[in-house]
Amino acid sequence: MKGLVYAKNTFSLENFKFEVDISISNKQRSSMAKGDFRLFILRDNPMRSVNEFAHGLDEQYDGIEIHLKEGAERNTDKSKGAPARVHSLSARVRGENHEIFWDSIDGSKGPFGKLFNKGIEKFNKDRGLAGCMTADEDFTVYAEVEDGKLAVGLKWPEKDEKKQCARVPLPAHFFSEDHDSYIFMSAFSGEGIPNKHVIHKARFVDSKHLHDRVEIDTDDDKRAWTA
Repeated sequence: MKGLVYAKNTFSLENFKFEVDISISNKQRSSMAKGDFRLFILRDNPMRSVNEFAHGLDEQYDGIEIHLKEGAERNTDKSKGAPARVHSLSARVRGENHEIFWDSIDGSKGPFGKLFNKGIEKFNKDRGLAGCMTADEDFTVYAEVEDGKLAVGLKWPEKDEKKQCARVPLPAHFFSEDHDSYIFMSAFSGEGIPNKHVIHKARFVDSKHLHDRVEIDTDDDKRAWTA
């Protein structure tokens, strides 16, 4: 089963934060289920189907893809009761011609050559930012763009914990006040054991408060998401 939700309103900001509180579980309480959750922050609307979003838009997009691959890795925690598999978070940045700019999994990808990307990869690993995984059912996925840099990771608000998984400079003016951007979230329950995805809350923050103003929302405006 696949699902898609998207923000009804676009945004035009250079600096912003986005967080989504999510729960992933299945009836068997098995860590072997292999579903997918994807967050897209795009610079144009690809006008694609639910199925295409659930499978990564066939790498044909302009913007950021944050991919939570469920049950993707063996759990290094071998303590009693620890799940056998964990979820893995990765991120990709693509340009207007859908060319890869940066991939958190493969630092050698991108038009700027291995030296540029390997440098970012080493920067992240030296600070313990690589290999972003979790075995939890409930957590927050976040993306922050500030002063031309993208940071992605996981949070556990109830424990006041935060793990930054990657931080990378974006191309100049990648997000702009002169250009609309779009937010989509998709999920795939997976084959075999199906995972259930529940989005509890999504938060978008104007980091520099450029668009703050007092206004009265209509009932339609308050319905911020469409499924």
